[in-house]
Amino acid sequence: MKTNKGKEDETPRDAFFFAAKAQKEIDALWDNGTINEDTINQWSAEHMRTPYRYMEASTSTASNK
Repeated sequence: MKTNKGKEDETPRDAFFFAAKAQKEIDALWDNGTINEDTINQWSAEHMRTPYRYMEASTSTASNK
């Protein structure tokens, strides 16, 4: 709920605003054929984790120079 108390009170309103904005853009991608049901199914099977071990190795190498 929006009050005049502080920034923390704006979070729910902002979250709904950005969620609606994202949904509008997703709908546009769907409507113009950029994404479809097959695309969504492909995304559900993707493994998109950050390679932390690679990052740790490159960070430690860089800090040793």
